[in-house]
Amino acid sequence: MDECTLNVLLVDDDENYYLISRDLFANIERVKFELEWASTYDVALEAIRSNRHDVYLVDYRLGDRDGLELLREVVADECKAPIIMLADREDHEVDIEAMKSGAADYLVKDGLDAALLERSIRHAIERKRAEEEIAAKNRDLKTLLYVISHDLKEPLRTIESFSSLVSKRYAERLDEKGQDFLRRIVRGVDRLRRLLDDFLMLSRAREMEPPVEEVDGAEVVNEALNHLEAMIKRTGAQIQVSKDLPRLRADETWATQALYNLIANALKFTNGGAVPEVEIAPYRPDKGNSRGTGLVVRDRGMGVPLEHAERIFQLFQRAVGREIDGTGAGLAIVREIAERHSGHAWVRPRQGGGSEFIITFGTSEDQN
Repeated sequence: MDECTLNVLLVDDDENYYLISRDLFANIERVKFELEWASTYDVALEAIRSNRHDVYLVDYRLGDRDGLELLREVVADECKAPIIMLADREDHEVDIEAMKSGAADYLVKDGLDAALLERSIRHAIERKRAEEEIAAKNRDLKTLLYVISHDLKEPLRTIESFSSLVSKRYAERLDEKGQDFLRRIVRGVDRLRRLLDDFLMLSRAREMEPPVEEVDGAEVVNEALNHLEAMIKRTGAQIQVSKDLPRLRADETWATQALYNLIANALKFTNGGAVPEVEIAPYRPDKGNSRGTGLVVRDRGMGVPLEHAERIFQLFQRAVGREIDGTGAGLAIVREIAERHSGHAWVRPRQGGGSEFIITFGTSEDQN
């Protein structure tokens, strides 16, 4: 920021503080500032929407309206420059609300000096630039992911289609080795297709908007079980569902997907090929625990070693070998869904053998 001029807009209905701010900026030597003043909400809104400033200093008190309202409005308009909230006194609640609403910093006017002001502005601008670089990279990755998935799926469908035709029409003409090669091609194509589907699902989960309504936990579980009906019949699984499942502040589609993944794992990862025994019950945190309300899926499978309890929630990390079908993305998707709901997902040993997979969905307070 050396030897540059930064345009600053001060939003404050007190002319005296504009004069004080002008003196503060005059005492900053390393950087030259051009200070503009907006004394009303409407004038400030128009000035901010012009996108001609490098940083905005917004007072919390603006006559009949307040700076938080202005902050939320311009952030919704995708304001390009960082906004620093000013206040007459330290107020923890306003500070927290300003940060949650998109402010880059919160400064108390009383005792504010030139050095602190310059440092706050510098950090806010640098942080904004870093955020914009990350956002640009994320957009590039999203585009790349779409292109890869779209362009790969087309030849993949061709390979899958012709492999199926070869298998139906010519398999009997192949020797045992040739038939094995064909089966390997079909399995490889199926795995790659599922990997691409999981990539896309994980990407979409990361873009999910936080939910605003509650859903019935029983309906979420029933929907997941309906999708798994064929697998449940094939394995002969015994499924027990508690009757007192909680209501969840969750997006029903994504919550169902998370439960689907957890129950599907319980059906797959059995102990020595035993009939799966799965129990689905409510999870309610102990007093003082902030992990939120959710659901727990209990199994009698092989269990998860403690050293793998965290690793299995990472993308493509598995605690078992390739002998058990799967892409290694299912639990990463579960955790992403939980975290997008201000919740969490984890595993712990089940008493008597097996595992308990828990997913929570935060609380209304967490998601506001």
